[in-house]
Amino acid sequence: MTLRMPRARILGIAATAAVAILAADVTRGATAPGLQPPFNASPPVVSGAAVVGGTLSGSSGAWTGLGIKYATRWMKCDADGGNCDPVGTEDDSYVVVPTDAGSTLRFAVVARNHNASVAAVSGPTAAVPLPAAPRIEANRLSTTTAATTTATTATTATTPATTTAPVTTTTTTTTTTTTVGGDTRAPSSPAGIAVAAASPTTVGLSWSPSTDDVAVAGYRVYVNDAVAGSTTTSSFTISSLQCGTTYTIALEAFDAAGNRSPKAVVSASTASCSTAPSTPSSSIYWGAFIEAQQTYSYLFGGTWGNVPWDSNAWTKFESNAGKRMSIDHYGQPPSWEQPFSASTADVVTSRGAIPFIDTSSKSVPLTDIANGAYDSSLTTWAQAVKTWGKPFFFRWNWEMNGTWFPWGAQAAQNPAAYIAAWRHFHDLTERVGATNITWVWCPNLEYNGSTPYEQLYPGDAYVDWTCLDGYNMGTSTTSFASLYTQSYNHLLRIAPTKPIMIGETGSEEYAAGVKASWITDLLTTQLPNAFPQVKAFVWFNWRIYENGTWWDWPIESSAGAQAAFAAGIASPYYAPGNSAYSNLPLLTKIKPL
Repeated sequence: MTLRMPRARILGIAATAAVAILAADVTRGATAPGLQPPFNASPPVVSGAAVVGGTLSGSSGAWTGLGIKYATRWMKCDADGGNCDPVGTEDDSYVVVPTDAGSTLRFAVVARNHNASVAAVSGPTAAVPLPAAPRIEANRLSTTTAATTTATTATTATTPATTTAPVTTTTTTTTTTTTVGGDTRAPSSPAGIAVAAASPTTVGLSWSPSTDDVAVAGYRVYVNDAVAGSTTTSSFTISSLQCGTTYTIALEAFDAAGNRSPKAVVSASTASCSTAPSTPSSSIYWGAFIEAQQTYSYLFGGTWGNVPWDSNAWTKFESNAGKRMSIDHYGQPPSWEQPFSASTADVVTSRGAIPFIDTSSKSVPLTDIANGAYDSSLTTWAQAVKTWGKPFFFRWNWEMNGTWFPWGAQAAQNPAAYIAAWRHFHDLTERVGATNITWVWCPNLEYNGSTPYEQLYPGDAYVDWTCLDGYNMGTSTTSFASLYTQSYNHLLRIAPTKPIMIGETGSEEYAAGVKASWITDLLTTQLPNAFPQVKAFVWFNWRIYENGTWWDWPIESSAGAQAAFAAGIASPYYAPGNSAYSNLPLLTKIKPL
């Protein structure tokens, strides 16, 4: 079973979740009785100057436990230490680059043994200083030029998911100061700015490269005066925008000496909001990912195993929820590490539920999969799936729009490789005849900096269901509607005919009654009324330890939360498990109810 962590899939609200990028390769095998999980006695520490050109060093902190292996990664975060993305390599040192300006840096560590994976992260560094404005020194020769141009252009949509967006660009060419000694000349302002594509939630920009007397180091992009990101190329996609909204976007060039050009300002609009019609369901599938080894031992005492392998844990969860599950969510390693386990899937169907299986490519290059390097083990796996014959949900390389998993990091650099690998794997299973696989394409909720959905969607011919993962966590509670609406509508625009699954969700407790109210709203109002295309819903029932915090995802985290879940899930809208799901037609896809 693949270890899961509450990662930066939650709109990028909590920086602590970003450290889960390091847990991507952790696989649950046989546990070691008596082996204690790793414990972080003191957090990682970063030393060194957080300035462009400076070298930072990361120490792993102090840990206790036996049989521990460590993985590390540097993360670039916003000025407050949140909204983190991985940068650099897995080395203990990191050289600060110009594009880090305005950001903080953190050092993340995951310690793991056979019983658990525990993450810890350093505090943020000071924000890397922004490049200083060009200096004007007294008694030096200086020349000044200025010009302003205004142009209005329109672009033609290049994909069905994009629309034309009018763009008005005002460019103020730099005031250039030439001095004797030192590089104090700023680059020229970016020119020829155009919107390459505008969707309801993204704006793609391109421009003519700036010039500099030495070299242009990069470009910084602002949205409504807030830094949206930086790039070393002459294009940038701004994501997580609101549909039907006009934004003021500014662009500046900078060089290695810290000189910055005046900003070129662009007014651009996202495409209008739209929704796809959907037929309301009389009922939808429901289930959970149930980690009981740690979670139930803490909540109820005694010794527990994980679901589906521990029937007592399965029974305990269904008793607490007050209803049988129609989906059981669990994970298995990739085909080159473990064959398809028909016996595990049989356990699930014997309980009247449909298997919902996660498998990933781990750190294997996506290009290798696309080129057939793993066809032998994938074919053996597909043949075993066909022999078993019963339909199941299959979620491969999920949350690919984030960079906390190796396949997501690869996809961010080369989205075409992700699509090619997905299509190759899909086509291989079809050739073998394993038509009982229901392919679930499951990105994370969109957040600032995530890879756009359009760049990663394999196409309707390769996807049976779409899916979303997202959690209520952060400094304050956020409603399900606020978390999910934007990404849900985006899925409808990309794949309007596909049923949607909530692949993972959960909520922190916050204050007394907050989680219970969140669950009640989710189950009684949002899913039945506001998200009609959602045809399956899966809860993440794991009290997981991460970055010094125990996350209260389980429905049993409080009596109020459990009661609210049981009351909401009791609705006939949520289909209970039954023998019909044990005997679905062989070698067929799973359809919505």
